[in-house]
Formats: sequence, C-alpha cells, structure tokens
Amino acid sequence: MRVLVVDDAAVMRAVLAAILRSKGFEVAGEAASGADALAQYRALRPDAVMLDVALPDMDGATAVRALLAHDPGARVIACGFSSQRALVDAARSAGAFGYMAKPFAPLLVGAALERARIP
Repeated sequence: MRVLVVDDAAVMRAVLAAILRSKGFEVAGEAASGADALAQYRALRPDAVMLDVALPDMDGATAVRALLAHDPGARVIACGFSSQRALVDAARSAGAFGYMAKPFAPLLVGAALERARIP
C-alpha cells in the first residue's frame, strides 16, 4: 500500500514515514501543507493519505473535502493530538475514513491502514 504522509512538522513526517516503512508500507510522498498534499495526491495517486488535521494553510476538514472532490474514493486517515479533537471530528464528518492519534503508536498505524485497504 502506498501512503502519502501530510504533516507540517518535519519530525512528525519522519516518525510516521519510519513507522510506515517498518510495517511494510511504501511512503509515496510527503507534504507539509494542504495545497502540497492535493498536488501530490493528484501526481502520485497514493492508496491512502495520513493527514494532519492542523495544517498551516487549511484545516483537516477542508483538506479532506478537497481530496474527496478530486477522488471520491480517497482513503484519508485524519491524524491529530487529543487537544485537536474538534478538528479531528470535523475531518471525519467531512469524509475522513478513520482517525489516528498522535503521538503515533506503530501497531495502531498498521491496523488503521489495513482497515483503509480497499477490498
């Protein structure tokens, strides 16, 4: 499964990318903003997106809606800290497939992506 990692914090992207690779997933690309995520999604066509809900240029709900407008079958997993619960809930209401809490737990990352896998 090819995954696009989207987070404005380079350290969070690096941590998540390392977890994904250790679980056998391919990191298709990394983005630090919503606009970059949309451009990379169009260019790379990943199987799933791990999306930070608090990006500098747009919130998670806006990013999810934009991704789904481009590809209604996009599998987006919203990622956020417990203090960002309202942003996570908004992203899920906008159509995010699932939720992943930060800091990332490797076992849960793999399980979330397996659930997102299209049959």
